[in-house]
Amino acid sequence: MGCGYGFFLEELQKQGYDTKGVKTSIPACGYASRQLDLDVCRGRLEELDLSNESFEIVVSFDTLDYLVDPASELAQIKKVLRRGGVPGSTCIEQDSLGSPVAKDF
Repeated sequence: MGCGYGFFLEELQKQGYDTKGVKTSIPACGYASRQLDLDVCRGRLEELDLSNESFEIVVSFDTLDYLVDPASELAQIKKVLRRGGVPGSTCIEQDSLGSPVAKDF
């Protein structure tokens, strides 16, 4: 979620992980898909047709800060995470829209 240009996904693949990225930026998705040959979808997590409990790890880099409804996105992360799965997130702004919700996740 918020996979940027795919460099973190690329590193995970080198370590043997299967990856899937999500990003709203057309240039970032294009670069990750074409230049790095990664599986990246353009859009938001809630817009994708992902199976429940289909991921062991979901990572969000500096994305929740910018969402109008971060609780909805966190609910989607919870939905697609397997039981015992690991959510991870970074936030730039401590006073962002998403920070009050993310601390309770």
